[in-house]
Amino acid sequence: MNLEKVVTGKWQKYLLLKSQFYKSQAFCYFGQDLLAQDKCGDAIKCLEHSLKLYQETEQICKEYASIKGPGTQAVPERHEFFKNLYKTILRISEKCERENGVIYHQKVPLETPVLESKSIHGLADPEEYVFPNPHELWTPSNYSSFDISKAVKERSFFNRSQNVPAPKETPIPQGNAEPGSESGCILS
Repeated sequence: MNLEKVVTGKWQKYLLLKSQFYKSQAFCYFGQDLLAQDKCGDAIKCLEHSLKLYQETEQICKEYASIKGPGTQAVPERHEFFKNLYKTILRISEKCERENGVIYHQKVPLETPVLESKSIHGLADPEEYVFPNPHELWTPSNYSSFDISKAVKERSFFNRSQNVPAPKETPIPQGNAEPGSESGCILS
């Protein structure tokens, strides 16, 4: 494994984790919206896809927790926001199945409906981000003149002295115990 992968691997896994989680959440609420529009078959398919993405996210969480690298050791699958999404997916799925069996009797399509990316409400449409042009001084010869391997070796977290004391941090509980409130916040 090269140095770049060791340093950036945890961040890459974290970004993948967040991406999958938010896709799962988006399909969950899209399914709920489709149910409100009386498109129960499409809603069921969206929620099936949401559950599949959620299960993939659980696997990514386990991989993320096992990766060594700079940053805190978090266990995302134990956090309330993560567990609440699973409960929400199941609750809406059960409602869709029940209503489709009793009221709608719609067939579940083979393909998942496409998420709407255009804003149909609100004040303004989202704008596509366009990267600015690089400054004229930044040429390939300027980039090649940088020797970042020297800086990385000097500041690398692998080259730390063994006698440096660990910083004092407030412990963040990662256990299986449920917090006392729905949000997990404690007021003192």
